[in-house]
Amino acid sequence: DAWAIDYLLAPFDGSGSAGFDPSGAYTVTIRAADRLANTSGGSALVQVPFYVDTTPPETSLTYPAADTVIHDGALSFTGVVTDPTPPDQRANVGALEIAVVPSGERPEGYWQPASVTSPGEAFSTWSAPIGNDREGHYEVSLRGTDRLGNRNDDQTSWFKWQGEIDTM
Repeated sequence: DAWAIDYLLAPFDGSGSAGFDPSGAYTVTIRAADRLANTSGGSALVQVPFYVDTTPPETSLTYPAADTVIHDGALSFTGVVTDPTPPDQRANVGALEIAVVPSGERPEGYWQPASVTSPGEAFSTWSAPIGNDREGHYEVSLRGTDRLGNRNDDQTSWFKWQGEIDTM
């Protein structure tokens, strides 16, 4: 016979504080019982280890340097994206998005996919070519997503660069 169980982790830790991060290693122990309440034990118990990963990748910008004026005709931003979760528990890098926005504007509506060199790995470089049709003061924000869909939605960590783009 087949069976299944859905178990939702509580959004609170043991002390009742909100924001509990369930990431980590767990083990499920499975015991069978018949209609007379006879239960399996000892070597008949099945233990299944598994991992929960709710941590999004971390992003960084390696080019260009902060507060610089860019005079190149065709511009490309580059950087690194890493999954900080311990090696035996991580989902690894899935994708990276970049938003190049005029200074003072919010990144919503500007997100574009960047090219990730090694998707599925714990560490990857990335690049995002930006057309030569930009002129003025811009800001760059980044957000990474792992292969489980954990995306960095912490807006306070998105901002990575500001500077002048002068490509015309």
